[in-house]
Amino acid sequence: MPVIENKLYAKLKFPLDSRILSVLLFSLFSGWLLAFPFEGQIFYALGNKNNIDIHNLLFSGIFAHFIGLFTCGLFVKNIHTAKRTFTFSTVLCIAGSTIFFSRYSIMWHISIILISLSAGFVIASWGFYLKNFTPSNERIKTVADALILSNIIMIIFNVVAINISPYISLAISILALFFALILNHNLNIGMPTNHQSSHENLVMEEKVIFPLLFLCIFIIIITINSGLMYRIINPAFGHHQFLVSWYWSIPYITTIFILRNLPLKTNRTYALTIGIAMIGFSFLLFAYLDRSALSYIIIDSLMLGACGIFDLFWWSILAEMLDYSNNAAKIFGIGLSANVLGVFIGELIGSAIYTVNFDKYDPTLIAFIVVFIIMLMLPILNNQLLKLLKTHAFLTKFFNMDTHEQNGAIYNFMESRKLTEREKEITVLLLKGLTYKMIANELCLSENTIKTHIKNIYSKFDVKSKSELMIIFNETNIIS
Repeated sequence: MPVIENKLYAKLKFPLDSRILSVLLFSLFSGWLLAFPFEGQIFYALGNKNNIDIHNLLFSGIFAHFIGLFTCGLFVKNIHTAKRTFTFSTVLCIAGSTIFFSRYSIMWHISIILISLSAGFVIASWGFYLKNFTPSNERIKTVADALILSNIIMIIFNVVAINISPYISLAISILALFFALILNHNLNIGMPTNHQSSHENLVMEEKVIFPLLFLCIFIIIITINSGLMYRIINPAFGHHQFLVSWYWSIPYITTIFILRNLPLKTNRTYALTIGIAMIGFSFLLFAYLDRSALSYIIIDSLMLGACGIFDLFWWSILAEMLDYSNNAAKIFGIGLSANVLGVFIGELIGSAIYTVNFDKYDPTLIAFIVVFIIMLMLPILNNQLLKLLKTHAFLTKFFNMDTHEQNGAIYNFMESRKLTEREKEITVLLLKGLTYKMIANELCLSENTIKTHIKNIYSKFDVKSKSELMIIFNETNIIS
């Protein structure tokens, strides 16, 4: 085999600064969101301070957040618009949050809708950051980092809100939003670029529609349990305030950390079955155990551990789906809106159970019905996702090869296509999961130049997209 230039196969230098900045700014914002408007302990503590029932406010906020996530893709269509949306929406969230330093009034109702809607725009817009700053095969780690750090920040806010003062915690969370604004301002997103042609984009989006729809239905059904948890399980252990304030998300963080650091070749699908069992056991134990601190630790560990498994699953799936559309905010926003809608439905069911002749066995029965439906859906979901994401499956095997094996696989793939040296360089980087922007940075070329070369590469391989190139690479049986 002829020697290929070492620089093609040197360890790739991804724009880690941009990736880390994007994770930090997301986590600061999400920490505020989880601790305050989205079922946050700051909000509950403020309600107690003002002697009001905040459940109607929370329902309004959750539904507004769903609308923000679902509709964001209608007007956020590139990373530059996403950055402006992040800035403007975060400013609105800061302004709206300050209203809660005053005593309860109608302004609380207006503000919770405004900031929750804006928060939906921010979270959905972050899909562009995820797509642009993290290569496909690394996105599970990026979303894991974002979820872990968000929950660590939320725990800090919760501890302060419950054990010191909700007003101090609110002030600190607003400060976190200011830091997120600064990080967003300093994030270099480069020049505008259109990564795909209109035809290619349409073809790829058609491939993702049904799997995305089925994934959304799966997410909605499984997160009904999260809504039941918020409305039924958490209030039952409300007398353990200090324990709840810091332990609440520890199992969630721990589970995601473990899954994040599993070897690439590990089959994570078994974790989904384990998560389903954990949900069932958590509600079963809720029906039979007492309301002691130990019972809370057991039940919360099972429930939040399962939430960690499923959140990382669908966040990482959505992250891979971003490659099938130019509009990352649309894919990411619609997917996560399903999560919020499931919580909303679960809370409505939980409130009905709690209000009308509450029995501790009622939520357990509903949870088991949900688990049964999930078990029926899971094989179909796996099949649909495998059809869509099979082009990414080779990355696991490929990145576990040593450098010599990688060189041989890619060289054999390119050998008969009469590629120029520059086209070989770009093909290597494409197959390693880099975006157009990352390839341009790696080779010190403009993105327009990269697009021209890639058009020629596609022509020589007789394909129309990167996904089709990956399919050919996978189906050559170079990697067994």
